[in-house]
Amino acid sequence: MQTLAAYLLDRPGLAIESSAALATSVGSQVDAWLKEKGASAPAADTGCFPSLTQGAEGTYRRRRYRGEKSVLEEIRLEEPSRDGQKFTTSLYVAASSTRIMVYATLDVVNVESIVAPARTDPRCPAIVRRLLGLIPDWELNGTPISSIGPRAVYDQAGAEDLVRDIKSSGRSIPIVVVSELEDETIFPDLAEKVSYDLSGLAQIIRVNDLASWTLTRELGKENSCYKGAVRIYWPMRRFQAEEFEIPSTVWTPSRILSGDRDGKGNFRFREALRRSVMSVAALALEMPSAIAEIQRYESRLKLHELEQKTTSQSQELELAKLYEADNARLVAELAEAKQANARLLSRVEAAEHALSQRKDSPDNDLDSASTPGGDDPGTPEAGETRYYKKTHSKQSHDVLVRVQDCGHTTWQSATKADKAKKGVERLEGSSDWKNIQHCGSCTGGGMWKVRW
Repeated sequence: MQTLAAYLLDRPGLAIESSAALATSVGSQVDAWLKEKGASAPAADTGCFPSLTQGAEGTYRRRRYRGEKSVLEEIRLEEPSRDGQKFTTSLYVAASSTRIMVYATLDVVNVESIVAPARTDPRCPAIVRRLLGLIPDWELNGTPISSIGPRAVYDQAGAEDLVRDIKSSGRSIPIVVVSELEDETIFPDLAEKVSYDLSGLAQIIRVNDLASWTLTRELGKENSCYKGAVRIYWPMRRFQAEEFEIPSTVWTPSRILSGDRDGKGNFRFREALRRSVMSVAALALEMPSAIAEIQRYESRLKLHELEQKTTSQSQELELAKLYEADNARLVAELAEAKQANARLLSRVEAAEHALSQRKDSPDNDLDSASTPGGDDPGTPEAGETRYYKKTHSKQSHDVLVRVQDCGHTTWQSATKADKAKKGVERLEGSSDWKNIQHCGSCTGGGMWKVRW
């Protein structure tokens, strides 16, 4: 089984009445979620519902635990996929007199033993978004978890606050910055869609040119986000904060649009972003000890009750003690395995970050002309060929970014492409080209080849 994503919503410091009310609301949302899935009796301990996979059926199970001063409900929902896999959404709701904690995981397992690649595209469980809408002040390790929807930062004061958040060593969740290009994002409503995809896992910020310049000035060009780029600022560990290292992953406009040859680049990019954040959360967010302790407490309580009912030499009692010991050992082994995976993932992330930095350096990325404070590659030289991708259209011109060659050979004459020509002239500051051609295969805004 592979864990695709994990979520943790915490609300400590509640009054007794508020905690009870929130616990009731969470339970109601779980019932509504199961009913929305198609469960006829969502409050039952077990049940089934029609699966989205034709001819298949999903199942769910609800189990309750009692702790010393708290209670826990576990909801496990299983659903098959068309690719011969089974997806499991596990939800744990722990409630005490002053605190409500929700832990959720999304897992997948192959139903058949077959050595073949299977495509998985994890999505945020609907119950997570439902719970985020209940109250505005869920948190993760002291960091507020934003409610659904991005936050726009368009002024100096907001940009300076964003810089402080990025630099903070106390932050526990990523900040995803979506920058604008001429008042628009690379894809329409990109910030809103990313916020929907990463509900509960990241803070989504949309910035304009003014805010981007502030990021560049305060963080440096290599750590900024501008002209349509999207960057994940990962939380900094304390040793990174001391050395002022800002771990991040960036997608430049050319990198994003180079995957938009068939008009589906929006979906591909969002999938890549989901995978990037969810895979890290899957390893970083383990089940809280408070939840595990409730499960262990009930296990010990049942063992104690069994001891009262049977003799000390009972075979049933000995088996129960053996089970308890094996369970504790397996929990410890699982924790060690997750830590080992986390270390391996850190190495992979470091390698990917180094590779992305190399790919996105001015020597390899034609976006360097649009870098705030960066070196302009200058007017194209005679005989040079450059490629451009349309992001969106203005009243007087198309907004273009430089990209790599799409690889197609269906170039067509573009004699009437007035807005595209104005876009090239606006970007390069020159109209001294020999010819402009349009790719007949690329969709999703259009691809242009300009011979200077």
